[in-house]
Amino acid sequence: MAVFLDTGFYVAFYNSRDKYHKKAMNLFLKLKENQYGKIYTSLDVLDELFTYFQRKNSQIVANRLVKEWIEEGKSFGKILFSNESTLHLAGVIFSKQERERKALSFTDCLIIAHCREYKISNLISFDSGFHNLINVVQ
Repeated sequence: MAVFLDTGFYVAFYNSRDKYHKKAMNLFLKLKENQYGKIYTSLDVLDELFTYFQRKNSQIVANRLVKEWIEEGKSFGKILFSNESTLHLAGVIFSKQERERKALSFTDCLIIAHCREYKISNLISFDSGFHNLINVVQ
């Protein structure tokens, strides 16, 4: 059993003013109790996370997260990196979206591709677009 953590989870976890912060903290307790198995995320998610805080005038928070995750190796989940296979699968998923009102971003498609490649059955996300593609835990 394994779970992939999306950007929205990390944003809510690190930002006490986020509307999903309480949900993220409750999910964090379940993650600590190993209720979902091994934890994964990706470089693409971290890119979104660091940039999110930087853009929200929180360069200090962004710097702290980069230091913890990258420089000190205090990662909160195994970081997956995209390879040619992942990129190809994400491209297929992305291009199948033709008429979706709120289509998945390419990063979201990379998440689905990683989950399929690593046989990760659960995704913790507060986004609604994933629901037809993977089991979303909220």
